[in-house]
Amino acid sequence: MGVLATGGATNFGHPGWHRFDIRGALEERIGIPVLYNNDGNAAALYAHHVRHAENSPERSSVAAIVGTGFGGGVIQDGRIVKGAAGFAGELGHMPIPLTGILQPNQPVPSCNCGLDADAESIASLTGIQRKRNREQKPWAALQIEDRTGSVDGMVFAASYDRLVTQIVEDKAVLVKGLVLPEENAPPKISVQEIQPLETARLNLPSLISIRVWLGRNGVADRPAALRELFHIKPGESQVRLRLEKPRDFSVILDVPAKVRPDREFKAALEKICGPDCVEVLAG
Repeated sequence: MGVLATGGATNFGHPGWHRFDIRGALEERIGIPVLYNNDGNAAALYAHHVRHAENSPERSSVAAIVGTGFGGGVIQDGRIVKGAAGFAGELGHMPIPLTGILQPNQPVPSCNCGLDADAESIASLTGIQRKRNREQKPWAALQIEDRTGSVDGMVFAASYDRLVTQIVEDKAVLVKGLVLPEENAPPKISVQEIQPLETARLNLPSLISIRVWLGRNGVADRPAALRELFHIKPGESQVRLRLEKPRDFSVILDVPAKVRPDREFKAALEKICGPDCVEVLAG
């Protein structure tokens, strides 16, 4: 989901959704009036009505919402108090005195907003934990997730200041780092670089050769399988087929299709043509 404003969503990941009127579209689809609010205010209003029922219009309440951040909502006379800028219920960034709370030598917790010792840095369930080392230099521990699973990542103090603006919760990015082996535990990643997907680029070859052994390995109908793979993985890399039959002949063909020879492409290609069938010729 994105930030919701009067003109529609403003920060969906795909630029095609920018300023899309999600409220109006949903209202038209389901045929009833639709209102939207942020999750903290909506949860506070729901809790207020559950607690006070028919007396809700005459009562007031404050709710604290703990999740990936620390939000909340203020309800007065059954209505949400938004404030001049819409942030009246944002409790997470209120400073918290830590005297008597921290253990000796325990680092002061840091929040994603850049503040130290606010409510969110202490009580949220965020996947990004901002900390300070013994020299009081900031660093971060985080979880890096993709479609196959997750791994723990560390942004050490030496890299933190350079990467701090890119350390954002629930954002799709390209992460480059070093593998840190752990004894009797999964390895961790020392994060060296974080790139937004809109600026990230993979270094893919400009020309590849695909060796097709005739009469062995791979699937039975290779031409159809290759056509399908080229169709679902279009890109900018040119393709050269090398058809070979051992001790008989070898034919080289340049095909018009251009592909994206990434890891998924190579894995699918090896199922069709067998292992070690791809060779980079240029770029």
